[in-house]
Amino acid sequence: MTIGHFDLPMQWESESGPQDGASVYEWLTAPPGPSAGPEAASVEAAGTGTFVTEDITMEPTVITVSAARREALLRQAGWTKISLQFYVTDFNETPMDWHTCFVQYLGPTGEENSARSDLRGGNATFGNFWAKPVGMLRFLAIPREGMTSEVMLDGSVPVPADIRGGYLAFRAAQQYREIQVRASTKEEVTEKMQIQGSVKFSIMGAVDIGAGGGYDRTTGKMTAGEVAWTVRIATNAVTITRMR
Repeated sequence: MTIGHFDLPMQWESESGPQDGASVYEWLTAPPGPSAGPEAASVEAAGTGTFVTEDITMEPTVITVSAARREALLRQAGWTKISLQFYVTDFNETPMDWHTCFVQYLGPTGEENSARSDLRGGNATFGNFWAKPVGMLRFLAIPREGMTSEVMLDGSVPVPADIRGGYLAFRAAQQYREIQVRASTKEEVTEKMQIQGSVKFSIMGAVDIGAGGGYDRTTGKMTAGEVAWTVRIATNAVTITRMR
């Protein structure tokens, strides 16, 4: 049988068995439709001319790349492997502990990388961290379970263009705000701050404003006047500066 310039034998072999020339001709001359060939995953509903196509799920192909090859590809794309260190202090400039830290790299065209480290003795270290010498580093420090007096820290810093020796060190200093509290004693200040729900604060000093003081006729003693106390309250913001 000849169809155009294709010479077809009257019988040919397929994966499902022998096929005669008439079947092949019918397949070649069939109108376009969901059928993709003799082995298509579709069947015709009896007498309707309608094809019902089955869904076929293909398993994903997993490509394994060696660590050396991955590193070479990253370097070719402009990434640099660095060791990151953050020295973290609270609002009183005391090294912090009891936090789990995260660092996230955000590139100018959507590149992203992240890592985790525990904060010990004020230091959080992220070894073999990949970043480009452009973009931003975001630093997060989350209090561990049970540390109800601590707050989460959050700050960002640009990635410097000059990464010397594959090492970057930053200082992350917790920020604070100051308020004035009128009270006669430190104990009274503490009670007022706790009632307001302040998590972490320090009483820095006081200025006598002279209100309420005088002679108590009942006790026969002088009473202290009201004082304006400066109170420093911790915030979740950190200022990050480069140390090296």
